[in-house]
Amino acid sequence: MKFKSFKRLVSGLAAGFICIASVNFAAMRSTTDAANAKVGDTLTLNGAGRFAEENIDGYSYEIWAADTPNKSTMYLGEGGKFNTAWNCTGDKGNFLARRGMRLGSVKHYQDYGNIVCDFDVDFKPSQAGNSRVCVYGWTQEPLVEYYIVEDWANWRPPAGGGNGSGNVIAQVDIDGSTYDIYKEFRKSYTIEGEKEFVQYFSVRHDRRDSGQVSVSEHFKAWEANGLELGNIYEVALNIEGWESTGSATVNKNVVTIGGELPEQTTSAPVEPAEDGSYIKYNFDKEIEGFTGRGSASVEVDKDNYYEGGGSMFVSGREDSWHGASLSLPSKIFKPGETYSFSAAALQKSGEATELKMTLQYSLSGEENYDEIAHVSAKDGQWIKIENTEYTIPNDATGLTLYFEAPESMTDFYIDNFMAAVKGTESDVETGAGYINGQGSLVPVSGLLRGDFCTDQKINSFDVLAGRIYLVEAQADPKAAPALDVSDVDRDGKFAINDIIALAKFILTESEKY
Repeated sequence: MKFKSFKRLVSGLAAGFICIASVNFAAMRSTTDAANAKVGDTLTLNGAGRFAEENIDGYSYEIWAADTPNKSTMYLGEGGKFNTAWNCTGDKGNFLARRGMRLGSVKHYQDYGNIVCDFDVDFKPSQAGNSRVCVYGWTQEPLVEYYIVEDWANWRPPAGGGNGSGNVIAQVDIDGSTYDIYKEFRKSYTIEGEKEFVQYFSVRHDRRDSGQVSVSEHFKAWEANGLELGNIYEVALNIEGWESTGSATVNKNVVTIGGELPEQTTSAPVEPAEDGSYIKYNFDKEIEGFTGRGSASVEVDKDNYYEGGGSMFVSGREDSWHGASLSLPSKIFKPGETYSFSAAALQKSGEATELKMTLQYSLSGEENYDEIAHVSAKDGQWIKIENTEYTIPNDATGLTLYFEAPESMTDFYIDNFMAAVKGTESDVETGAGYINGQGSLVPVSGLLRGDFCTDQKINSFDVLAGRIYLVEAQADPKAAPALDVSDVDRDGKFAINDIIALAKFILTESEKY
């Protein structure tokens, strides 16, 4: 089982991957006698507790909760199937439910032949805390706790909380996607008691709730990158939660052990989208693939954004290099090739400061750092940070892009991140965007949005002038003012909605402009 303590920021934001906190099992209380559990039974925990058995219809099971008074359940289906609903809200609340194979730590994974897990999960996590779907287990001699993370909610594991957090050791292409490999060091509860141990992670880039996990291929990739594995104790499909609620219906969970290891097929080259982008994140609902770097945490902010209603807020920085990082997929971004990277950035420190986009990479076993782009960002103004022709150094591996403020400890915001083919320019305009819920009135191309009178003021006369322009534009589209002025609601066109948005802003019926 997974036990791990989490560093919490004063703001109450969790900053790390959710693992099970260290507890004293003697203090746990059970509310149901699960000694003779069978298919069709529902196991219930009213707060902290644990039920586990080795073989129910061919699969082991475990349900576990700690640091919560709330109710959680696990229904045992046929084979490896199960349903679970959890509520571990509150400070440091933890939960897991899993089913798989207990192998007893008598053989190395290579002695079992091929190990795969076919799964299908209806995963319904809450928007609070964190939760994930993963293949999970332990090895002994050495003692290792491992995770192959397929899906998650609210932040991407491991995302901080221990030595090495946020540093990608390597990347591997398995099962049609790129996985980032991490190694973490812990001292907490283990299957051998309270002691030091290590954790290995493979974290998928594009999340999924069904498919086949080639477990042995991850084991091979870990050992190929110097991560030693011992004898296999367990392979299981695991649902975990931290300070969250949610439910999961495991429609399929088939762990197959044996047979020859398959040849991994080479995936087809990834083609860019029509606009030239390989990656586009707008952070309207989630942080996407970014994680906190160093002590920093990342979360969605709904009051300050360039467009769309959300941005990535980076806070809690304790050193200049702390910030927000993103692992670049090796199947897209190649050493020696040239790409475009861009974003909108904002800082509100009270003075101008430098914001920087940097690439961290490994070369001949040593970490290196290379500037992608930097800007001098004014206080309280969205600004474009971009390099449309950045060449990744030759022979670089383990590519991680990150944002930092190298001369300041300020919090900052990132929006409209794009990684694209070389020469691709973003449509970010310095001075546009929303700050504290209001649209920026900073001049864009020398003009103000909504200033139909072109007098550098925004008032009711602009509403009247805008209506006249709209009537004229309907008769002759060439008569319409430039979108820098007329596209008040930033939907890419001049229409009645722009006049309505301007009027509401002037009458203070709307906080956004």
